[in-house]
Amino acid sequence: MSATAESFFRELVAFGFSVTADGDRLLVSPRDRITDQLRQRIRDAKPDLLQLLAPRPAVASPKGDTGDTRRPPVYRIKVHMGDDQPPRWVTMLGAVDMADAQRTAHNTFTPERVLRIEEQP
Repeated sequence: MSATAESFFRELVAFGFSVTADGDRLLVSPRDRITDQLRQRIRDAKPDLLQLLAPRPAVASPKGDTGDTRRPPVYRIKVHMGDDQPPRWVTMLGAVDMADAQRTAHNTFTPERVLRIEEQP
């Protein structure tokens, strides 16, 4: 992951975009605010953004604590995709706490489609 991808991710979040990963797909919303130029920047940064959003194992700190405190919390959201499709888990990075993750998930997917939200270890 490059520092450029992390700064681009933070730029997107600062401008009100939600950025989540769903397997090898990158979901950025609201979609109607994405310009052609921004869409191209997202495409160019997609591999690094997906790596940034990928779950990472906890690491031990010198004090013996577990968890990497250098990164913000990562949340998994189980989303109802439609009557003929199974629910899918998507990963969200950028929320500061569970309440923020819930607001972002509900704004991105609508409250009716959000089945579950959990913080990844």
